[in-house]
Amino acid sequence: MTPTSIHPGLVEDAVQGTLKAWLPSGLERVARENDMPPGSLPAPRSWPVASEFDLRPEEQLPAVFIVSTGASAGRREPTGWRATWGCEVAVVVSARDERSARRLAGLYLAAIRAALLWHDGLGGIADDIRWGAENLAVGNVGRSARAVFGVAFEIDIPDSVAARPLEEPGSPPTDPVVPPPALSQVEEIDLNLNAQEPT
Repeated sequence: MTPTSIHPGLVEDAVQGTLKAWLPSGLERVARENDMPPGSLPAPRSWPVASEFDLRPEEQLPAVFIVSTGASAGRREPTGWRATWGCEVAVVVSARDERSARRLAGLYLAAIRAALLWHDGLGGIADDIRWGAENLAVGNVGRSARAVFGVAFEIDIPDSVAARPLEEPGSPPTDPVVPPPALSQVEEIDLNLNAQEPT
C-alpha cells in the first residue's frame, strides 16, 4: 500500500535499504581505487537506527547509524505536499590508532556518499538527495581507537503528504478502525458518438 503520509521511520528504512543494496559493491570500488586488496572494507555488521551513536554490546563494527531529523520546507503541489527531509548517516569503525581509524571511517563514508547520491530515488519515494555537512569524532575504547564519521543529507520527497484520496470521507467516521469503502470501479461503459458538422 502506498503511504499517504511519509514519516521518519519510512525515510530511515528507505535509506537503510538503499545502503544495504549498494554499499557492498561501493566499498569494493573504494578499496580498488585505494589499492587495497578485495574484502579490505567489509560490509557493515550492525545497522542501528538511533539518535545517539552509542553501540549496545551485541552490535558489532563496522556499524552504520541512520536517523531522520524530520521534514522542513513543505509546499503544495498538484499531487500533494513536497517536503525536504533531513537524514544523518554515520559510520563507526575501530582501528589500532587514531590516524588509522580516521582513514578507515573516511573510506566508508566515501562509499556511503556515492551509494546514496548515485541512487537518490531511495526505492521510489524520493527524487533528489543533496549532500550536507560532515563531522568526525575519534576516541579510544580499550586499546583501540574508534572513529565516528557522519554526514547529513537533504532528501526531497514529492508526496510527503499525498493529496486527499477520493475515498476519504468529508466528515470524521463513526468508527475510525473501519477503513473507508473502496470506490466502485467502472469496468465497462457504452459510448455512442455522433458526428456533426461544425457550425
